[in-house]
Amino acid sequence: MKILTLWEPWASLIGIKRIETRSKASNYTGRLAIHSALKPCSIAMLRDLGYLAKRGQHPNEMQSLIEEHLQARLINGFPYGQIIKLVNQDACRPMTTGPGHGYDGQLRKYISIGDQTQMELLLGNWQAGRYAYKFSDFIDLTEPIPFVGRQGMRELDDHETLLA
Repeated sequence: MKILTLWEPWASLIGIKRIETRSKASNYTGRLAIHSALKPCSIAMLRDLGYLAKRGQHPNEMQSLIEEHLQARLINGFPYGQIIKLVNQDACRPMTTGPGHGYDGQLRKYISIGDQTQMELLLGNWQAGRYAYKFSDFIDLTEPIPFVGRQGMRELDDHETLLA
């Protein structure tokens, strides 16, 4: 089993968002633990990095979406530094601004940015050349598991013990 560490609020939004956008491809398919990073990523930090501005999105729009879908998390706090969900990673596909199917010598399928819902577009970094990790079978852990991780995807050692 692998584990993927994400900043909050994106870790808690997995399930609402069914696709995680990443800069690197992954050939992994199977069960995946979602880990909430230990430190928060604030809207102010994103604004400073120019992340939202690059995408033409206003930070208040994202804040409203977060408030709408994460009321309990906003009241009780985010589960920083914990494994909070299990999902299946079904595929990883490159993103394109064109149609959802393409030929690159390997008959590889692409994810069309234009075919995504407003929710997915708002909650991901949708740019041609990036990758879309497609998730399904979402399970929220009723008791999050404290875990020290690092950004990105890696093997989860002793997952039988951790997730028993």
